[in-house]
Amino acid sequence: MRVFVGIQFSSALKDDLEDYQAKLADWSEKGRLTRKENFHLTLCFIGEISETDYVQLFKQLSEKLAKTDRFSLLGGECGYFIKKNRYIPWVGVLSTADLLAVFKKVEAVIKEMGLAVEDRPYTPHVTMARQVVLLDEEKWCHQPVAFNECVSQVTLFQSHQVDGQLAYTPLNHILLNKQKS
Repeated sequence: MRVFVGIQFSSALKDDLEDYQAKLADWSEKGRLTRKENFHLTLCFIGEISETDYVQLFKQLSEKLAKTDRFSLLGGECGYFIKKNRYIPWVGVLSTADLLAVFKKVEAVIKEMGLAVEDRPYTPHVTMARQVVLLDEEKWCHQPVAFNECVSQVTLFQSHQVDGQLAYTPLNHILLNKQKS
């Protein structure tokens, strides 16, 4: 199965992100918009793993995150990656100490298991679309992004096709502590 570790969003945040996506649609042509139900924050992409490795991954993540407190996920700024002369626009998430601490714990578990991790700096973001022709980069990159989402769990997702469409299905959740220790 093809999996990744991430943060699942509330319906309210997905609605807010959909508003940013509507602005993006006004400032671009072509491209594939991310479906609202697929909005999430990736912590670490893993890729294909066996069922046995998945069970071990969930167990080790649960142990590593056992004493981790809930934290706030804060909106950052909009930006984009470029791949094959097309834009991948995103809404950024601030790299807070709490978010980076969770990222490092997740990455450590993946490395300890001998699984591959991406060899690039972590850029927390929510992908809005792919293969976009962005007509107004300036407008997209200079709009304010304001959201504050309480993160109460880390989620293991499966990335797969459902009825010919990409779907990110939550498989298991690891609950975070309710208060600061």
